[in-house]
Amino acid sequence: MIYNNAYRDIIRLRDFSSAFSRNAINDIIKYQDYSHINWINKHYNISINSTSTSYFDLLKFLYSSIAKGYRCEYVYKNELIKYLIAQYGTKETTAYNEFHVGNSIVDIALFNGESKAFEIKTEYDTPRRLGKQLDDYRKVFDKCYVVVPYEKADAYISSIDKSFGIITLERKNGRIYLTLIQDATLNIDLDPELIISCLHIDEYESIVFEWTGTIPNVPKHQLYKECLSIFREIPENTLRKLFVTKIKGRKSNTQILKKTPSMLRQMCLSMNLSPKDIETLINRLSEQIV
Repeated sequence: MIYNNAYRDIIRLRDFSSAFSRNAINDIIKYQDYSHINWINKHYNISINSTSTSYFDLLKFLYSSIAKGYRCEYVYKNELIKYLIAQYGTKETTAYNEFHVGNSIVDIALFNGESKAFEIKTEYDTPRRLGKQLDDYRKVFDKCYVVVPYEKADAYISSIDKSFGIITLERKNGRIYLTLIQDATLNIDLDPELIISCLHIDEYESIVFEWTGTIPNVPKHQLYKECLSIFREIPENTLRKLFVTKIKGRKSNTQILKKTPSMLRQMCLSMNLSPKDIETLINRLSEQIV
């Protein structure tokens, strides 16, 4: 089979992006195993203008390459995290990768004074299922945003409700920019059943206790139903605050993302790496390629 140059470039950049996979990073942290990125380096005969090249240098080159020519989901998520840190900081903010809401999964969920959902649609995605996803998110999150390629912004603006925010991603002058072109409005009519489904048992029990001063004295198999009944009685603004508080109480490494190399922030967030694991990763990436 004969491949044209454009197709070969896509294959090459897809392979480059695999250096930022969970397995590749996990192998480096746990086993000091660089075999996957060594394969990429040798297979594509990568030459970086440096007398001595570290694995960090190699990953920086690979990320720069995919950010330029293959803006896959990892690039979008990574650049979005950089944008959110710049916008909101990390001191009072908690972020989660792939947050489950009903049968949908929010790409990035952000919790500070409000809850915010960010759904990413890259150049390689279609709007299929977007309506169902956004309909779920608006019943749980205070505000919802869609992150799209700059070139497709008009299509998304015309196809989604104006209550949803739109952020565009574009590359110009060698840099990637994210721009808010339509802000989100506060969602009303939150769905207590969807909200409780996002919570762990101890979290929704805690909310019920804070609201009523007691935990329902029922058999365990009836507890969820009883708690949901109480959730439906809680005023919307109160339920918003209690929900955000409980989610922010989960284990998260958001506070240290600002000090993590920018090209690795998405991987550190998605794997919820501990400060020790991040330090190990950075130290091992500083090793020279032999």
